[in-house]
Amino acid sequence: MKWIDRNKTYRDGEKNVYIHALACALNRCGVSLEDCIRLIDENLPTPDRIWISSVKGAYFRGQAEHNSFQVKDIGAQDFIAPAYIANYTDDVAANDLMRITATLYSYKVPINEILDTVSKIGNYYNDKGYIVLRRSNLREMMNNAVRVLQTNIANNAAKNSLQYVAAEDMAMSILDTMGVEGAISTGLPILDEEMFGGMVKGNFYAVVGMGESFKSVLAQYICFVNAVKGVVSLYINSEMSANQYYERLIFMVFGIDLRKEIESGRLSKSTAASFIKQVQEITKGNIFVVNSSGHDKTSVLSTIDHIKATTGKTVQILISDGLSQWSWNGQQEVMATINNSFVGKEVAKEANGGEGVAHIALVHVSGEIKRYTRNTGDFIRGGKKVLANFDAYFCTSRLIHPDTNEMVNEDDVKYIDGKFYVRYVDKRSRTGTVNLIVNVGGSLKLEVEECNPNMYELRINKKQQQYG
Repeated sequence: MKWIDRNKTYRDGEKNVYIHALACALNRCGVSLEDCIRLIDENLPTPDRIWISSVKGAYFRGQAEHNSFQVKDIGAQDFIAPAYIANYTDDVAANDLMRITATLYSYKVPINEILDTVSKIGNYYNDKGYIVLRRSNLREMMNNAVRVLQTNIANNAAKNSLQYVAAEDMAMSILDTMGVEGAISTGLPILDEEMFGGMVKGNFYAVVGMGESFKSVLAQYICFVNAVKGVVSLYINSEMSANQYYERLIFMVFGIDLRKEIESGRLSKSTAASFIKQVQEITKGNIFVVNSSGHDKTSVLSTIDHIKATTGKTVQILISDGLSQWSWNGQQEVMATINNSFVGKEVAKEANGGEGVAHIALVHVSGEIKRYTRNTGDFIRGGKKVLANFDAYFCTSRLIHPDTNEMVNEDDVKYIDGKFYVRYVDKRSRTGTVNLIVNVGGSLKLEVEECNPNMYELRINKKQQQYG
């Protein structure tokens, strides 16, 4: 009784819960069922005879645990009651059925199969005299169990969840095909085909390139393409300001610079608000954004769980923009990036209870390379130790304009507007390496140019080689 008193109180409305917990403890200490009933009856002002069913239920469920505990002094103040004494209801058998319901539901067993299983167990308990089961209220009982489960998940996830917002300012109507079942599109159909359908949940991808090489444009585009088709993304925006991020989204959808349009008077704020509503309709609320840095594995996984618990949507794409902005723990940037790449791989695998997400991280390169360097993966900060943790990576780079005749210094290099080079390197499968030229449309819509990428490569003379 001292043991149970740590977490339970023998009072009206909770007496059967208390008795059930006490019976469980006595069973584990080797007390017989008959002695348990006698001891409880002698030491507690027991209610009607229903309490005996609580005792029988405890012993029935705990047959395998009988006499499993050594009897010791349990008066210590540091005792923490085990989880088995937490209950849904005062009715022991009903509580048992609700636990079974919640467990099966958490493992994604179809509702009809859960109902069938719980009904059979309930009928068995009914035959044993543990419960009077009315099928009419069975579904209600099961629904209550699921609601309690979801509430607990949401509350636990909220403790570590990052602050996120629905990305209301986004998206475009594109791409009707998704590739093979379960694959996640890159937004570039030719590349999806080479990847046998697209990206895979549980894999960790990098986008590696210099500044202004369209890394974040590619990442945001992947989110938009998939949002339209019902695939949910979480975008951790750590390097752009929130305003920059949302302004780009508006541009992607409508091809307009919202800030300039408002400042010039061509658009009013009330008119601009209608664009935002249209973007929300197009993307169906399937993009969530975190505007922060310093996050870690626990907070990111909790955020994914919290989104699911509160919205019912399962995040399938995670964008880390950029990887170096995860928690450093006082480490130097290169060491932090190495550690973060390892953690990023764990997140890709462990998210959604082990179902995983396609995790895409934007990664910086060493400053000495040029914007037209193709194999950017060779210059990733942290080197091969970082690269080893990625399943595949995208190298993004710029295309030199043919008018560039002399490169006396870096500022003399002219780049082609509206195009960039993508080199996809798959380290784990037969895809290998794929080279593409990507056209950037007026509203940042990306399309692969059907050409030989080599046609854009310029010969660099000896004077220029020091810059290339």
